[in-house]
Amino acid sequence: MLIYRYFDGLPRLLACYGKSSNFWPSVDEVLGDRITLLQLSAGQRMQFVLERLVSGLLARPQTLAIMAWELSQQNALTSTLADIREQWGIDVIQQATSDLKHEQRDIAAIANFLVAGVQYLLIRSRNTGHYGGISLQTEQGWARWQTAIATLCHAIDMPHGIHL
Repeated sequence: MLIYRYFDGLPRLLACYGKSSNFWPSVDEVLGDRITLLQLSAGQRMQFVLERLVSGLLARPQTLAIMAWELSQQNALTSTLADIREQWGIDVIQQATSDLKHEQRDIAAIANFLVAGVQYLLIRSRNTGHYGGISLQTEQGWARWQTAIATLCHAIDMPHGIHL
C-alpha cells in the first residue's frame, strides 16, 4: 500500500530509485569539478569519467544485479531504469565534451563504446572470476583494466590514432 500511496505504483518507485545516487552514480560523482575537467584533453576527460564510473558501479553491487537482469528480461520495469541511464549517459557526455565540438573524432561514440565494455565487464564480475585471463575480482585485475582504459583514452589525443 505504501508504494501506491507515495509513488503511485511500482513503475514510479523504480523511476525514483533509478534517479537516486543509491542506484546510479550521479553526474556530479562521475564528472567531479567541471572547471578541472574542462582543462583536460578529450582523452584525459574520458579516462577520468570512466575511472569514476567503474569506481561508482563497483560500490553498487545491487545496480550490477539489476543491469544483469535487464540483459535477460526486457519489460516495463527494466525499460524504465534503462531509459534513465540512457539520459544520464547523454547528459554526462554532453557536459564533459560540450567544448570539444571541433574534434575530428566522434567522442560520443567512442565514449559509449568504452562505457559498454566497462559495464559488460562489471556485470560479468558478479559471476565470473576472469575475462580473457584478467581478473574481475581483484584490485590487481581492475588495475589492469584501468591501464587498458588509460591506453585507449590516451589514443584519442594522438593525432593518428592508437600507437601501442
